[in-house]
Amino acid sequence: MGRAKTLSKSPHKGQYEPYLSKLKQGHRRLVEGNFKIVYRVEGNTIYIVDFFDSRDDHNKMKG
Repeated sequence: MGRAKTLSKSPHKGQYEPYLSKLKQGHRRLVEGNFKIVYRVEGNTIYIVDFFDSRDDHNKMKG
């Protein structure tokens, strides 16, 4: 996972995740091939919130 490996150096490089914007926690996403990594940053900690095949139904993502 090329982009995911650099996440610790540039945690804010991912786009904001619109499906979780109502939570107001700054969830971001990285797309790597067919996979989407959803995460949020708190201070110096990166929390991976979800990891799934981006071909799945996005309506399954609930906030």
